[in-house]
Amino acid sequence: MVAVAVEATAIPTIFVPIEGEACEPIWQILRAEIARQQRNGGQVRPAVARAVERLRKGAQDHLTLQAMFAREHVSGPVTNITPESATSELISTNELADRLHVTPTHARRLARDAGIEPAARNAWRPVDADQLVTQRGHQR
Repeated sequence: MVAVAVEATAIPTIFVPIEGEACEPIWQILRAEIARQQRNGGQVRPAVARAVERLRKGAQDHLTLQAMFAREHVSGPVTNITPESATSELISTNELADRLHVTPTHARRLARDAGIEPAARNAWRPVDADQLVTQRGHQR
C-alpha cells in the first residue's frame, strides 16, 4: 500500500491508501491527462503535481520490490542465517586437511572446487567435510 498525501494550506492532508500494483496505471492516466492539459495551455496545481509524483514513486517502489522478491524467490531468502545447531560443531581447516590427508591450503582448494564454502573463517561444517572425504575417496 502506498499513502498518497495531498497537501494544501487551507485543507488538511488526506491519505489515500493505494495498492502498489495500482500506482503505475493510475499514474499513467493522470500523467497523460496533465500532459494534455498543459498542451492546451493549462497549469497544474502544485498539490496535484505532488500527488502525481507520489504515485510515480509508489509505482517505482512497487516495481523495485517485485524485482527484489523475484530474485529472492530464485536464489533463496536474502537472510540465509544458518541455525545455531548447524554451526555449533564446526571443524577447523587443519582437521579438514587431516581427514583428507592433504595440506590445509589444498583442503581449502578442494572445498572451493566442490562448491563448498566455509561456515566461518577456517571453520567447516562436518557434513561438508564428510562430503569432501566421500568425493575424494571416489576419485582416488
